Amino acid sequence: MADFFKWDEALLSVKVPEMDKEHIELIRRMNDLHAAHASNAPKDKTSRLLKDLADYTIKHFADEEAFMEKVKYAGIESHKMMHQKL
Repeated sequence: MADFFKWDEALLSVKVPEMDKEHIELIRRMNDLHAAHASNAPKDKTSRLLKDLADYTIKHFADEEAFMEKVKYAGIESHKMMHQKL
């Protein structure tokens, strides 16, 4: 099955290699979950993939916020709020 979500460097890259790598990993995990759901995988597999995606998303948000603090990103507070909403 073809990937549902695609990494497009021109559209999605934030030009920070560590963050782009994590964004690519998020997309990979989203595709794994989508493929499992589309193929009617057993509920335990889909649940595990969803938990893995959620756990990695939390890790990524923490990494991203730490990076933004390090570089004194001006929009950090609004970005943190987006993370909280997600």
